[in-house]
Amino acid sequence: MRRIILAFVAVLAIAGTAFADTKQDWELALVAHLKAKVDYPKMAQLFNWVGITFVTFVINRKGDVLGVRIAKPSGSRLLDGHTIRLVYGAQPFPAAPTEVKGEQFSFTVPIHYSLTAPP
Repeated sequence: MRRIILAFVAVLAIAGTAFADTKQDWELALVAHLKAKVDYPKMAQLFNWVGITFVTFVINRKGDVLGVRIAKPSGSRLLDGHTIRLVYGAQPFPAAPTEVKGEQFSFTVPIHYSLTAPP
């Protein structure tokens, strides 16, 4: 009897780890998807405007954007506005895996605007 219980606990632990990996992999894919779309506005480059915009966005299970807001501005309205357009333009995001429960998901991501490589 003890082996069966231990085996059951081990299976639950492995399943929990797989779920965590699945969710984390999906979240990493979302961030990678967004960051692959980042471009630097020409006007910001011309005037050497730099900054980090923290953007919060909400998506549904299919990856459609439901809302976007600036969580922490960069100090440049141009960069912040560009970031909002960037998120809307990046949809659809990767769909939520079946293991991840919920209908809407919120993420906050920093977008770095720098004329040199980020650290």
